[in-house]
Amino acid sequence: MSTDLSILIEKDKQSLEMRRLVKELELLALQNQINPHFLFNTLNVLSKLAILEGAEKTSDLIVSLSNLLRYSLQKLDKPVTLQEELDHIREYVTIQQARFRDRIRFDLHFDASVLQQQIPALTIQPFIENAFLHGVADMEDGAIIVLTLSRANEDVQIEISDNGKGMTEETRLSVLHLKGEVESGSSTGLGMQNVFRRLQLFYGKEGMVEINSNIGRGTTITIRIPVKKESEQTDVSVVDRG
Repeated sequence: MSTDLSILIEKDKQSLEMRRLVKELELLALQNQINPHFLFNTLNVLSKLAILEGAEKTSDLIVSLSNLLRYSLQKLDKPVTLQEELDHIREYVTIQQARFRDRIRFDLHFDASVLQQQIPALTIQPFIENAFLHGVADMEDGAIIVLTLSRANEDVQIEISDNGKGMTEETRLSVLHLKGEVESGSSTGLGMQNVFRRLQLFYGKEGMVEINSNIGRGTTITIRIPVKKESEQTDVSVVDRG
């Protein structure tokens, strides 16, 4: 009986090891399935299929989503140009306006001379997203979000404003001084405070951000960044819309 018991125990060990290996292989297969390249290729196929079926708006949304994900997956410690950031914002707004339709208007104003200015990737989008989701999402009509890129003396100024519900003074100070937890609702995982910290690290200075907000009267966030010399840019391809 002792020998039989030893054999059973050994078989149980082998069975457990086999199940463990199977689980590891299943996990590896799942990881391969959600590999970004697989995801982007799948979205590309879906886009082409939508075009063949005559659903051009659906195709445009799929392409916007793919480009949004690709941009978000790049290394955040590498700078991008304001032009690249602006292209990313347009993709994001395309998706949000498909959701909110004509309830929310997005206005863009920019000085073309600032578009080659370099900034950390994903600097602006979290603020635009916060404006959509926490500023104007509950408004039935008349909601406006405005993004303005301009020169301000020796700096480049980025201004994001909305006419939404605004924030309390306590929240404004908490966000501005990087204190406490602030709801961001950011799909990129980057809240406003996170962006402030990254700006401080990137430029080596503080006091680059101003927030003006009043309950029921909207919020305006102003970021002033010093002109930074051009450096190598990341090579991030996009999905072809055609």
